[in-house]
Amino acid sequence: MPLTVGLKELPVQIDPGSLASAAYPDAVADVGRGLVRRLSCLVECPKEVAPHVAHAVRTWVQPHGLRCAVIDARAETGDRAPLVSSGLVGNMRAAVARAVAGPQANAVLLLPHLDLLAGGAGALGDARELIALLVENPDLLWVGFRDPAVPLPRLVEQLPLNRVRMGGVPRGRLRHLVTQGEARKFGGDLDLGRLHRVASGLNVVQLRKYLAALDREDRPASAAGAFAAFRALTLSHGLTVPGETLAGVGGYEHAKRKLREELLDVFDLADAAATEEARDRLDALAPRGVLLVGPPGVGKRLFARALANAAGGVFLETTGAELKSRYLGGSEENLRLLFARARAAAPAVILFKELDAFAARPARGGAEPSLVLQLIQ
Repeated sequence: MPLTVGLKELPVQIDPGSLASAAYPDAVADVGRGLVRRLSCLVECPKEVAPHVAHAVRTWVQPHGLRCAVIDARAETGDRAPLVSSGLVGNMRAAVARAVAGPQANAVLLLPHLDLLAGGAGALGDARELIALLVENPDLLWVGFRDPAVPLPRLVEQLPLNRVRMGGVPRGRLRHLVTQGEARKFGGDLDLGRLHRVASGLNVVQLRKYLAALDREDRPASAAGAFAAFRALTLSHGLTVPGETLAGVGGYEHAKRKLREELLDVFDLADAAATEEARDRLDALAPRGVLLVGPPGVGKRLFARALANAAGGVFLETTGAELKSRYLGGSEENLRLLFARARAAAPAVILFKELDAFAARPARGGAEPSLVLQLIQ
């Protein structure tokens, strides 16, 4: 029987100020414990989630005697550093400089826009001055936030920091983020596994936005329509679930049976698991990649699209030539951004055409060890 929660087990309403604490309690506590040990932190999370996490961190550390100053583009308040008029980014950099010059005992700087303040991978001018402030003041406690799509200068990346990542909402936290009124759109009792299957790539802000936007009848006889409509809301940037099916792929019966038994059936069993422990164990058994081998024209792309359809995932594809870059670290960055895009629309299937263009044996040429390492990580 699927792991479901009844209406009465769900909250009646959700406080917007507690979203990060409800979705990522372990990650917020990890940041807080590091600050108590005098270790600054770099948090990787979507831009819209950063203010919520900053609020949660500030709340977590207050009982430990730490006071936080939030440096962002909003007007000055009691817990924000004062800004002057020199442009939003200039204001925030100036506020950091003043905070560094002031007393640092028991003070924590919260930098929701560190990625923008640091100027990306090629920092120039004022951005370099900001980096120098962070590097030259090792006793300064701060929490910086970066969006996965925005690179940071290598000097910042190499600092000794506590690194925490927050992205999709963990399945076990969904019961704290769906209200009773929203669950009624799915028929009443909520199947957490099924919801997580179509929402695994959403961060907490997106999840709440799409749940509120879902326009469905109250307590439908079948939840299938509601889950399909919710999945349609989550698709963006032109991504779609392919229409090809495994039944429509001619031949290859052995390969299709192998995929069903070792991949798709495992997903179905995980969705039907009665406990979180059983579900996690089954999830760990599912392979994370499939190697399709064959000459051009035998249907590898069709097979990959059909697999995406069977898994209810979007389909992305790329080639080795598209990933490669003339700039140092550019190829790895292209691959990272591709996976970030797929993760945001999860479940997703990525097809690497011409994989041997960068993953061939060194003796054959074309090998890109750093790109292969990034891929397997």
